[in-house]
Amino acid sequence: MSYKPHLTKNRNLPPDWRGPKWWLLEFWPDGRKREKGKDTCKPFRPQFYGTENECKKFHNDILLGMRPDRQISTNPKLDGIYTDFLAWYKTEVTGGTLNDFLSAWNRFGDFFGPYRLSYINGTLVQQYKQTRMTETYIPGKPGQPVENDDANDTARRKHFSKRSVNKELSYLSKMIKWAEDQDPPLVEPGSIRIKLYPKKQTQRAEPILPHSTDEVDALIAAIGDLERYGKKTCNKGVHQHMAKDRYGLCLLMYNAGLRKSEALKIEANRVMLPSKPIKRGESIDYGTITVIRKGGRVQVLPILTKHLYAELKERLKKKKTGYLYTNPLTKKPYVDIRDGIKSAGKAAGVNKKNNPHLFRHDYVTHLHESGVDMKSISELVGHSNLATTSEIYSHLTTNTLRDRAQNFSNRINAIKKMTGHNKKSK
Repeated sequence: MSYKPHLTKNRNLPPDWRGPKWWLLEFWPDGRKREKGKDTCKPFRPQFYGTENECKKFHNDILLGMRPDRQISTNPKLDGIYTDFLAWYKTEVTGGTLNDFLSAWNRFGDFFGPYRLSYINGTLVQQYKQTRMTETYIPGKPGQPVENDDANDTARRKHFSKRSVNKELSYLSKMIKWAEDQDPPLVEPGSIRIKLYPKKQTQRAEPILPHSTDEVDALIAAIGDLERYGKKTCNKGVHQHMAKDRYGLCLLMYNAGLRKSEALKIEANRVMLPSKPIKRGESIDYGTITVIRKGGRVQVLPILTKHLYAELKERLKKKKTGYLYTNPLTKKPYVDIRDGIKSAGKAAGVNKKNNPHLFRHDYVTHLHESGVDMKSISELVGHSNLATTSEIYSHLTTNTLRDRAQNFSNRINAIKKMTGHNKKSK
């Protein structure tokens, strides 16, 4: 069990360099000699980047994890529990969350996978953070190596954000928690703590700006404008079919506040419509939609607009069973609809980050501007507690703030007029 400078990676450093550099560590978890009954006797050789003192601390932390009193009999490697964890996780989350985990695993699994669970410690997590913050990617080409870049690709490269790294570490924490909850535990419960970046460091640099009502109207109209596809000679019918589907999906997100994943998976038997809208006091009953929320929670939502009612009624005439919106090429629910929304935004002259989730932000913002209280909004969008809604949708448009503060403005302006502050001094 030792460490030494990594000769290959430190090739260009001066011989007397005392700053951060690469180190190669060596551990023998199963002993150097193969004992009877053991199939393998291999060393574990992780790499570390930092000063010698930092490397020494990392080395000692690994040794601490190897102590007999800190180890469970199994203590598997992280990639050794991946298959069992994934089989369990598939039953606990939606398809979108599962795909998000798989994408994150491709990044943190390569780094932490070779380590036994008890070896994962704060120093190793900090090393992962430093490594990830030096890596870059190209939007739309996440896996492209730097050597394949052209001049345009180089200009588009971005560093990964601390929000992305926190998400990856959250999935790592979930895997460790699962290992602790097994019977018997695969690692000592409470022995591993994953420290994330502080919340103030992961907040968005700029607030998400929702669309105005006019912008939403123009965007949705452009999404459903079939004439935009009239010049397409190849698969014109397919493109128009997709445009109709995108129109309906966007109504579900903006008129009912559904998440993209929830809208894409709406089934015919979960939509209940009256033969015609029913007047109930001051409100109108357009029917209901049953939505499968995060974590499998079922919620029944009221349909609030005549536009969504008309769209769903027309759709149910064609689709009596199964998913309401399916890709005509795959016959399965759509995976994504971002490209169609972006192109519609350009056609409508709406110059914002037009994406599916922004419709949900628009829904919340416009409900709030209409005077709906935050508790009711929280229930409509399916948040389990009010704090989540208040935190995510804390934005209010400038016009709303101005309108709500108008009484104060009127009062102060009146006082100034009465006391003559606006008069010119003689």
